[in-house]
Amino acid sequence: MWTPLAATLLASLLLASCKGGGHAPTDPSPTCATDSTLCPPTPSCATDSTLCPPKPPRDCVADPVTFTHALIDPAFLKVVTPIGQVGGGNTEIIGRSYVFPRDEQAGNRLTLTAPADMEIFAAGHYIPPGAPTVAEGYAPDWVLLVDLGCGLHIELYHVKDVSDSIKSAMFDTSITDKSGYLQLRHKVKVAAGEPFGAYIKGLNSGAFDFILRGDSVTNHFANQARYESAPSNLLHVLCPYDLFQGGVKDSYYALLGTVSGIPIPGATCGTVERDMAGTPAGQWFLDSTIGTGLFPNTKDGDYGTPLPIVLGPDSTVYIGHMGPTGNIRVDRDNATWKDPGSVTGGWCYGFSDGWLWLKMERVDKMLAAYGGSGSCPAQFPNSGFKAYYR
Repeated sequence: MWTPLAATLLASLLLASCKGGGHAPTDPSPTCATDSTLCPPTPSCATDSTLCPPKPPRDCVADPVTFTHALIDPAFLKVVTPIGQVGGGNTEIIGRSYVFPRDEQAGNRLTLTAPADMEIFAAGHYIPPGAPTVAEGYAPDWVLLVDLGCGLHIELYHVKDVSDSIKSAMFDTSITDKSGYLQLRHKVKVAAGEPFGAYIKGLNSGAFDFILRGDSVTNHFANQARYESAPSNLLHVLCPYDLFQGGVKDSYYALLGTVSGIPIPGATCGTVERDMAGTPAGQWFLDSTIGTGLFPNTKDGDYGTPLPIVLGPDSTVYIGHMGPTGNIRVDRDNATWKDPGSVTGGWCYGFSDGWLWLKMERVDKMLAAYGGSGSCPAQFPNSGFKAYYR
């Protein structure tokens, strides 16, 4: 029997069938909105260095630059020279230290490592003026300019090889005929203790140059204006070995000595401030005016300018740029030896191939008379001398 209840039930079934389509409902696919593990990572400093906040500037007083690693293993070295010696072909007082490997290291590749975290920003590949050619056996040199931070910079000359990272950053690695250098495409960062180059003793080379400069350091001279007018490369130089720490520093200090390769016990790292007022000690010039500063180096017969006069670490008096050889040395056992810093009137130095009279006229003026043979005259000559100025 058909009843109203039956009709109602049938209508409900038909309606349900129409809404469901005859199939069970399905769950939607998981998305980032429903499952956070499916979301792409948010860029951060850890994944994108450009998003890192800038590092605060280094507090160079509380955290000064120090050298924690050797530039070159001291065990490989014969001697390192103090700064403030006579060099540059015996023409001037220099601010570099010469680093001499032991003779038995000739031909060996001696690794150079970063003494501290550093950035190399300029480099060059060259053969120094007057050096033999590559065909004659000379291995071209590299020069590197290094930023240590806190206003400190290293310069290295006569290095014999550099890392591939430095070469690839250079605009040009071809060999030039002078010790020029160019900015790199980008700075090459080298961590403390990381190798970055090498030196090879031999092939017409016996030492490389190690220079340290500090922007906050200003050296002083008898005539400061002369050194600041150019400016001089001596103005901001300092001893590179003082920044080394602990045993490494002790090892380098034990190697300080003469350019002839002899370590001198107790030698100090030196200074370029060699002028001693009222005495011959220090550096002198033929030109009384400041002009272009210290250079160019020139000779007027036997008399050169500048004229460097220095007491060496072995107490030898070193006089450069005077006479045909430009290299006068008066040893401590020479009867005419005298510390030039103690000469306030006049003094004559005698040596194997002549003599040199030095006479103070005033604090900033000195007369020099050179003789290429014989022994010291009893008095300062009346002619043939030159006037030198601070």
